[in-house]
Amino acid sequence: PGDWNAVTVRNIQLPKTKINLVWTRTNEGSELEANNSGDPVHLIYSPEIPLGSKLKDARWNGKPIHGRLEEHSQDAHATVDLELPHGASHITLNYAGGVSLVLPQVHPLIGDPSQAIKLIGVKLNGSTYTVDAEVDTAEASNFQLRTDRKVVAVHGATWKSLSAGTYEFTVSPVDTSYNYHAVEIVVDLAPSH
Repeated sequence: PGDWNAVTVRNIQLPKTKINLVWTRTNEGSELEANNSGDPVHLIYSPEIPLGSKLKDARWNGKPIHGRLEEHSQDAHATVDLELPHGASHITLNYAGGVSLVLPQVHPLIGDPSQAIKLIGVKLNGSTYTVDAEVDTAEASNFQLRTDRKVVAVHGATWKSLSAGTYEFTVSPVDTSYNYHAVEIVVDLAPSH
C-alpha cells in the first residue's frame, strides 16, 4: 500500500540461496537491505517512485551504480540491475519531486459490497495532475497526494493541507440510484523547480 513506509520479507527461497529483504521509504527516496545467505543472484530492484520525479542518485553499499528512470503514462520506477553477492547489501535510490497518490486502506469482510474509491487512472501533464476514479455515491471518498509542489487549485473535489507536502482530497456523495459514479479530479500544481 502507498502509505506503508517499510516492508520486511524473509526467507525468499531461490535455487542455492535464501534472501531476506527490508525496504524502507525515506524523505529522499528508498532503501533496500538485502541479505543473501547463498550463491550470488541477479536482482532487478525497481520500486515505484512519485510520478514526475527525477532520479538523482543510485548507490550500492555506498558506491555509485547505474540507475535508470522508467517513466510510463501513469507511473514511474527507479531501476537498478545487479548481481547480489553472498552477505549483506544496501541499495539506495534518491529522487526528488513528483506526485504520489495514496488511497486509503480498506478492510472489507467476505461478502461486503465495494465501498472504496476505485482508481481508473492518473496523469501528470506539466503542472496539472488528473485523477480519474469511480467513487461511492452513498458516502464521501478520500485520497491523499504527496508532493513537494504547492496545490494551487482543485476541480471536482474539496481539499485541505494535512502537513507540508501532504494534501487530502474529498469527493462528496451524490444522490443517484447507482452505487458508484465516475469523477475526474483536476489538481493544478505550482510549477516544479
